[in-house]
Amino acid sequence: MGVQISAHMIVGEQTNFALQCLKASLECLEHNLISNVVVGVHPSCSAKVRSLIEQWADQPHRSFTDTQGDGFADWRNTVLDFDTSNPTHILKVDADETYYSHAIEELWQAALNRPESDAFMVSFYHLMRDYDVHQSESARQVVMFRVGGRWGKDVHEGWQPLNSYHHIDNCVGFVHWGYTKPQVETFLKWAKYAVLEHGNLQAYRRDGDMPYFAGWREPGTIVDDRPVKQMTEQYPDPAMKYIVGPFKTSGLTWRKWLDRIDPDVEEWYQKTIKESGGDWDKWLDALEAEWPRFGEQDD
Repeated sequence: MGVQISAHMIVGEQTNFALQCLKASLECLEHNLISNVVVGVHPSCSAKVRSLIEQWADQPHRSFTDTQGDGFADWRNTVLDFDTSNPTHILKVDADETYYSHAIEELWQAALNRPESDAFMVSFYHLMRDYDVHQSESARQVVMFRVGGRWGKDVHEGWQPLNSYHHIDNCVGFVHWGYTKPQVETFLKWAKYAVLEHGNLQAYRRDGDMPYFAGWREPGTIVDDRPVKQMTEQYPDPAMKYIVGPFKTSGLTWRKWLDRIDPDVEEWYQKTIKESGGDWDKWLDALEAEWPRFGEQDD
């Protein structure tokens, strides 16, 4: 039957920026070497995001299902079990990743040439804080897996078993947009990771080794210390269409553009800081009591 790639994605996005990233991610998977796409919809996603996915799925070889379980492995296994297309390989995609067309072609060719490999690794542009800079340190990720395994781990899920993988030399797979969001959103993501792993935010209440990040009492600047370099490569076409193009048309700085399309993020952050009186533990108490929901305001 040759190589048949099915792309799997988990979606729990809420903001308008995340919606634009999702549009770009879904469009880049409209490739003749992707035989099927399945999206797992997490209950946390906004009504706008769910509506987009329902409309998108009204085409052949596209489908979605509601995720089940309590962590990323469960959610991805929900998608894995829902997929009845009988693929040979699973392409793991996140909703804030935009794949290059040539990378999909290289992944398909690598799978054809190396049928013994369990998985395949590519490099990627890990954008950081702004749309036109990426993390200086080389970023690599295993993204495609031969069927026959399952997902494990609640956070930073991994394919099991994974006995061997092949790194495709000089292949830049995708652009990752997640760390270009307002940094408080990154903090909230990492805080949710802590809840998934530990059941609470207790790890953030003590000094010492904090999970996932440094600068732990400054959610608005937590990735400021990461060295970056200029993005010199062209973005994938869907990213230009849904993200870079609208941003440049606005005439604003990146952060001001994000604040304009998603004003409720900064409003929530400033409001909760004020209500806590700047007390870190009180701020965490309020966060544990009620997680924010974004993207519900009218356009």
